[in-house]
Amino acid sequence: MRSPTLPPEILTQIFKHVDPTRDLLSCCLVQSMWCDCALPLIERAPTELLLDPHEMPRLRRTASLITEAAVTAPRVLHAIRGVTVNLDYLFDYLPDGRCVLDTAASDTLVSILLPLSSLQDLHLSRPNHTHHIQVLRPFLQQLSSLGATLTHTSITNCGHPHTPDDDPSHPVADFLLTFSQLTSLTLTHLVAGDSMARSLFQLHKLHSLYLYDVSFPTPTHPLRIPLTRWRHLNTLHIQHPDPFLQTLTTLAVACPITLCHLYIVAPPHSYDVVNPAVHLLLQRLPALRTLALIGFATLAHLDVLSPLFCNCPQLELLDLTDCSSLPDHSMPLTSLWPYLRALRISGCTAMNGELVLEVLSRCERLEEVELTMHVGCHLPVSAALKRRGFMFDGEERPPMGSGWRWKRE
Repeated sequence: MRSPTLPPEILTQIFKHVDPTRDLLSCCLVQSMWCDCALPLIERAPTELLLDPHEMPRLRRTASLITEAAVTAPRVLHAIRGVTVNLDYLFDYLPDGRCVLDTAASDTLVSILLPLSSLQDLHLSRPNHTHHIQVLRPFLQQLSSLGATLTHTSITNCGHPHTPDDDPSHPVADFLLTFSQLTSLTLTHLVAGDSMARSLFQLHKLHSLYLYDVSFPTPTHPLRIPLTRWRHLNTLHIQHPDPFLQTLTTLAVACPITLCHLYIVAPPHSYDVVNPAVHLLLQRLPALRTLALIGFATLAHLDVLSPLFCNCPQLELLDLTDCSSLPDHSMPLTSLWPYLRALRISGCTAMNGELVLEVLSRCERLEEVELTMHVGCHLPVSAALKRRGFMFDGEERPPMGSGWRWKRE
């Protein structure tokens, strides 16, 4: 181990003021300061490396420091739990217009990532080049050994959002198959063909799944979904799936009935086609504690929320943002969400004001209410809230488009 260039007591004071969520490794190693005074800080909070192939000189220096640390300071490497990689600069364009992998940058990244034996979070960001996903195959294949420790990963722009990918060996699909320990996965901008669907369904330890602009264009037949599918899945976020109906139909079959938290942001212009899929999901999820349905303009049609009133007794938070009208709730309400703690509704009409009053009369544990309503609808609801011990949390006349918020005193 090299001697630090500054006395340990001074280094200790410096490290006390270092933000451990930033690129701490480079900060610690910039003067080869492998010293024990840095280790308590590093071990106090997970360290994250930010790797950008565009900065090749810095990337090469980081690679050499990692190599040195593997011998002289393995405890520092074990403390690195998260890495964010900007893959944009791994793409190189030849004079003839072909896109190829920048092997120098790829090899340097691999030499940094593979020694991180305690890595848990890997975030691959690729804002451009969505048409050239196959170029990344050699790079992703070299990372397969990370699958033993990774529990969280996110991949941005992992496929063109409007081009179905029916490649039987999609590189990201193969990449995910090596990560059997994943408990959290985030994917954005992907049309999932058969290969991607199969890979997703085999991640049977998933607790949280976030799908942003991810679609399943062809509903997956239930017999093709492994029995080991997502049995531990607790949280599902779905944003802007298109086609909506097919995507949600597939997810409804794959989700376990024990799912607790469901967030769905409807794509623009979804209209009535969303209703059967949402209806199917709600019928199968009696354990829901959080439900957010955002941007549904036509929930009144087909009584899409009728299962919500009958089949979801565990609800603690209900968020109906930008839902212009809700279904007629004149149906018998035997036990309307006895555990509901928070209610958020915007785009409300007079009928929705009646629903809110019904909720207030039945949900004894309600603590937070946020409503965006026409003034005529707001007044009786406001009076009812005040009678039940709620007080304004914010402006009594909020700006246009904002909601009135109440909390129980």
